[in-house]
Amino acid sequence: MKLLFVCSEYCGDADAGARCIRRLRAELWRQGVPSDVLTYDWAGNAPERLADEAGAIYAAETWYRHARLARSGAGRPSMSPLRWAKVLCTRGYAVLTEGKDYAQRGMPVGSTASLSKKTAELCVKNKYDWVVSISYPFANHLAVLSACPPGTRVALYNLDPYWNNQTYNAARAGCRAEEEASAYQKADLVFCTPEQLPDYQNEHFAAVRHKIVPLCYPNFARPAAGRRSTIRFDPNEINLLYLGTVYSDIRKPDTLFWLFERAAQKEPRLHLYLIGKKYGAHTGRYLEAYTQRLKNRLTVCAPVPAEETADLQQQADVLVNLGNTMHNQMPSKLLECLATGKPILNVSSQRDCNTLPLVQRYPLAFQCFSGPACSRAQAEQFAAFCQGARGRSLSWETLAGLYHELLLPSVCRGMLLKLKELL
Repeated sequence: MKLLFVCSEYCGDADAGARCIRRLRAELWRQGVPSDVLTYDWAGNAPERLADEAGAIYAAETWYRHARLARSGAGRPSMSPLRWAKVLCTRGYAVLTEGKDYAQRGMPVGSTASLSKKTAELCVKNKYDWVVSISYPFANHLAVLSACPPGTRVALYNLDPYWNNQTYNAARAGCRAEEEASAYQKADLVFCTPEQLPDYQNEHFAAVRHKIVPLCYPNFARPAAGRRSTIRFDPNEINLLYLGTVYSDIRKPDTLFWLFERAAQKEPRLHLYLIGKKYGAHTGRYLEAYTQRLKNRLTVCAPVPAEETADLQQQADVLVNLGNTMHNQMPSKLLECLATGKPILNVSSQRDCNTLPLVQRYPLAFQCFSGPACSRAQAEQFAAFCQGARGRSLSWETLAGLYHELLLPSVCRGMLLKLKELL
């Protein structure tokens, strides 16, 4: 069996989803299944064809690359006037040709023409058994479904446990669900994360529900040695680390700050690091306010290269995960936190948070909920947890036993089982 993965990010600056597909392809190769990958050339200078041990890597052009924003470490757009002009013209053209709601597909379908053409050519040339389209963006699914020749099986893979219908308001969610269901009618198989599965139980998906199969997000892997970070933690302090994006709506740190401020009154050695992007109109203001209040106990930093994250996690005494405010979603970085074996603070905004089934199995976790349950007494308990956390960790063998279904070999076997069943 041979596969073609079609995904958005793979050439150039790869995102977390691309790293997952790289791991997935490497494990499939170890299990005897080669795969190629087709991606966009976002930088405009990628070779037409590269290769690794798993197969070939092809790049397709897209005019939508000119719509991408360059951001500063604070998450704000930071571009030259010429770059701004290109962004505005490209996005304006997208609105004129496809309407303002094109954004619900992640990118204009019209900008996927080169990807569609390349998909069709590769299918004819290489005779793939399956083409696996990776979303986000959803436009990838539409492009692949329109391009694959008769006889080629198509699987749609909704990879990320974050991006699903919960990100849309009620008026748009129905239209989005109808478009999804229509696309799924044309596919042979649809993979989604277990967290997303409840989103596909409504009436919109009744006719295609049998095609939708849960598959764990492939982001649970033994941490690899990376590059030493320029950010160094004080070994005399008890260092807490949140590594990821902070939002003003879908992932709020207000409860984390409340808990940390009161725990620090009990244990003055506590130090919180927030490292990553910041999005939202109010994010900068409340981060600045808390930095002034907590003074030298809070450090807010710009994003770091992915190669440095393992070093930062190794330096930390406690890792922080913030659950999303929307149902049926899980921050993908939770799996990275679990894989370190380090003590974890998990902050949830709701009692049915999708992080809970995984966190409740973890022996070194402290769970906190937003609202009245987060009390001064719990802050004191958290201070004691942090004091006892220094130097503690779980072995990889212990973690592999706790989360066997999240291991890459297990995820790949589950995927291959379903693909082979439908051949």
